[in-house]
Amino acid sequence: MNSSNAMYTILIVFSTTTLFFLTADAYLNQPQNLRKVQRGGQQHFIEEPTDVTAMAGEDAVFGCSVEHLKGTVSWAKEQTDLLTFKRMVLKDASHYSLEGAGNDYDLVIKGVKASDAGVYNCFVTASGGDESLKSKDAILTVL
Repeated sequence: MNSSNAMYTILIVFSTTTLFFLTADAYLNQPQNLRKVQRGGQQHFIEEPTDVTAMAGEDAVFGCSVEHLKGTVSWAKEQTDLLTFKRMVLKDASHYSLEGAGNDYDLVIKGVKASDAGVYNCFVTASGGDESLKSKDAILTVL
C-alpha cells in the first residue's frame, strides 16, 4: 500500500459521553469531516418519586434515579421552592437531605410536619443535547 493513500483512524475522547472519530486525512485536509458519535443514550429516569404518606414526626423518602445523567439533578416542592441542587441541600439541612450515590438522588424529609405536605418533583437540567426532565408529581400526605 502506498503510504500517501494510507488512512489512519484517530480516536479523540472529549468527555465520557461523546466520542469524536477522525481520519488523519480528514484532519489534515478536511477538518469538517469530524464525526461526532453520542454514547450511552439520552438521560432518563429509571426511578421516579411516588406518593408518600407519613405520620407527623416520621421521615419521608422520595426516590429519584437517572441513567446517562448529563445535566444537574434538583428537587423542588410545588415546582417553585428549590430544595436541592446537585448534591447540595439549599434549605434547612437539618430537615432535608439527599441520599444515594451514582444514579440515585433520593430526597429525605426528616421529621415531617403538616407544612411539608404537598407536591414534590425531581428535575434534571438539559445538557449535552439531552432535553430537561421533570418527574411525575409525588404527593406527600402528612397524618
